[in-house]
Amino acid sequence: MGSRGVDLKLAGASKSTVLVPSLDATVRDLKLEIAKITGLASSQDLKLIVGGKRLQDESKPLREYGVTANSRVLVLGAQSAEAQRTLADEEARGRQQQERAERLQRLKLAAAELAKRSINSGIGHEEHFELALENQHGDAIMLDKADQESLVMGLSLHDKGKVLMDQGDYHSALDILLLSEEAFGCCNSSIKHSADNEGLLMLDIVWCYFQLRDAASLGAATERLGKARAWLQRSHGPNLERMKVLHGDFSPELSTYVRLELLEGVGAYHAGDKARAKAALDGALAKWERLQVSDERLADLLAMGFTSSEAKRGLRFCAGDCERAVGFIMEQRRLASERKDRQRTERKLRAEQQGYGRTPNGQRVDMQLMERLCLLGYDRPLAAEALRQVNNDIQVALDVLSNPMANAVLQQHLATVKQASNKRTRPSVDEVAVALLRPCSTKAPLLCQRAQPKSLGYPAHQAAAARDQTGMRKWRRS
Repeated sequence: MGSRGVDLKLAGASKSTVLVPSLDATVRDLKLEIAKITGLASSQDLKLIVGGKRLQDESKPLREYGVTANSRVLVLGAQSAEAQRTLADEEARGRQQQERAERLQRLKLAAAELAKRSINSGIGHEEHFELALENQHGDAIMLDKADQESLVMGLSLHDKGKVLMDQGDYHSALDILLLSEEAFGCCNSSIKHSADNEGLLMLDIVWCYFQLRDAASLGAATERLGKARAWLQRSHGPNLERMKVLHGDFSPELSTYVRLELLEGVGAYHAGDKARAKAALDGALAKWERLQVSDERLADLLAMGFTSSEAKRGLRFCAGDCERAVGFIMEQRRLASERKDRQRTERKLRAEQQGYGRTPNGQRVDMQLMERLCLLGYDRPLAAEALRQVNNDIQVALDVLSNPMANAVLQQHLATVKQASNKRTRPSVDEVAVALLRPCSTKAPLLCQRAQPKSLGYPAHQAAAARDQTGMRKWRRS
């Protein structure tokens, strides 16, 4: 932008540039200037498109359409059929870009909301959602609020991107994965340096580039592959030392390095570095061969009743030794069972916590504080109610529970609440009679008609006759 105005580049019907006083000039001003340099008698037939958007309102300033000094203005004439098609294509492309932008924004907002719901992911934070971050052993990872929001958003978007990749929608998947990269970038916690999630994300982004045959992204792909290797080596060790400590001689992350070196080889080949491409592809092949298992030993384990995935994983971890593989698989099953039991216990505690209601300030009852009160001999409902009424202040709750008068009032309150709850849920005698007489399923009315009167002691034929005569009135023993 110069002191004399703004030069805008034209494309389409005119390949020159046009000068407007400023970006506050209207669309009509721009059309008049284009008509002058193209020799058109009227500017009415001109159609202008910038960034996929048609400049329709001639009274609007160019700035409101997002026009900048670097914008390229597509100029079309109304009389050309080819121009009409080009105009329609550009408008359709603009609509698609707008829809994609809106979809991405909705997804980003949803991921942000999901991340917020995961904060304080201890028991019972949210009634309808159960989110937690775990390590490879299933143990919870505790982080501060900002880091957990960023990580959950990044992981959620990454998972959504992988679903789109499986569906073959690599354009949309790439958009989502780039958002995931941005979310991970907001996390300042050292947890990033001990986890491989961001390295795996880089591999997925490059895989999308590869599937889209996007040669223009070769430089970005090479850069992200470098980041992926750095992340993986930082979390696994330069020679997988950390993984060997965890898993022994075999590392299940070997398949990740097959993928990495395969993509590195493809990138190096297209960059013209054939020597580096060969070295990377040879490394990928060697690692792939280490992942193969003997068909005979696999069949032996399958005959013992193990699943294919269990058998392959066991043989890989145990260097093809069937006996060790059996022990490994059984140990993995034991650990999985313990993890399920722990999660089941947590779900029960979460359901119990929800039943206690919220404190005056809107929080759930702190279950850890309640357990501490229970160790002192107080009943669980009584301890929970004491904590609920005093906003989880354990010292005040102890004062209430240790005061005989306050304790009695609290117990009376619980009894009143329980009695009121029973009255709301207990059906009346009339309702019981109606429920017993009403057919319980349209699929088996005869079965229900015969079974229900029997529960009141009537023979089936008498019950059927009485039903026809009295409808839904109460049954009376004759």
